[in-house]
Amino acid sequence: MVVSIGVFDGVHIGHQKVLRTMKEISFFKKDDSLIYTISYPPEYFSPNFPGLLMTVESRVEMLSRYARTVVLDFFRIKDLTPEKFVERYLSGVSAVVVGRDFRFGKNASGDTSFLRKKGVEVYEIEDIVVQGIRVSSSLIRDLVQKGRAEEIPVYLGRYFEIEGIVHRDREFGRKLGFPTANIDRGNEKLVDLKRGVYLVRVHFPDGKKKFGVMNVGFRPTVGDARNVKYEVYILDFEGDLYGKKLKLEVLKFMREEKKFDSIEELKAAIDQDVKNARNIIDDIINSKFEKEG
Repeated sequence: MVVSIGVFDGVHIGHQKVLRTMKEISFFKKDDSLIYTISYPPEYFSPNFPGLLMTVESRVEMLSRYARTVVLDFFRIKDLTPEKFVERYLSGVSAVVVGRDFRFGKNASGDTSFLRKKGVEVYEIEDIVVQGIRVSSSLIRDLVQKGRAEEIPVYLGRYFEIEGIVHRDREFGRKLGFPTANIDRGNEKLVDLKRGVYLVRVHFPDGKKKFGVMNVGFRPTVGDARNVKYEVYILDFEGDLYGKKLKLEVLKFMREEKKFDSIEELKAAIDQDVKNARNIIDDIINSKFEKEG
């Protein structure tokens, strides 16, 4: 068995390089491959951690495209000595493929040198560097928080995505003539986009896609939100989406969140957002990333 281990939050292009190498080695060894994804990084439990790029469920779904994937619960492994970790999870493997910063065991005391001393064949994959910047999940989280949606695909390999179940809210958008789908992202600590308005592409459960305008923020004009809200007005769509899961590709940051002096001003701004979105959709479709991706 050829094994790769890591958190793999976001499954960015650096992770993809590790996973492709794992597949290549397993092919040449005529062996199976297995991915161990650690449920959460240690910093997840820090109050200063901005949040994951994706849910564990979504991460497993993406990793499973490469190989069978097993989730290692952080709390079950965090106090294991390196010896116990190897004994429990790496006994009899033909090779381990990891990134350069791989650590494991209690207090991150195990590393690739330890594995080699135990007779494990180890492949350490170099980081990917783009224009002098090392690709990492932390880098991408920072871009998400700054709303730099158009830069993210360079490092992530795809657009940043928001996923969640459509839930019933105050339906304030409907009263303005712009009915929105309100997205519940679940209970995991996920990184929040910078507050503002974005052009998104909505993926429906049946595989269909539509463009939309998403607002991320606290609804300052009506002042009724305690937590960050994700609301999307889907262009050229009518239908009931309550209870359905949507995936939103975040394509472009359009403007900052703003508190308007009146509901009429807010409605006019949303109308302008929709017009602006329609004007830039062709630019997105014809972009280099769309054509290459």
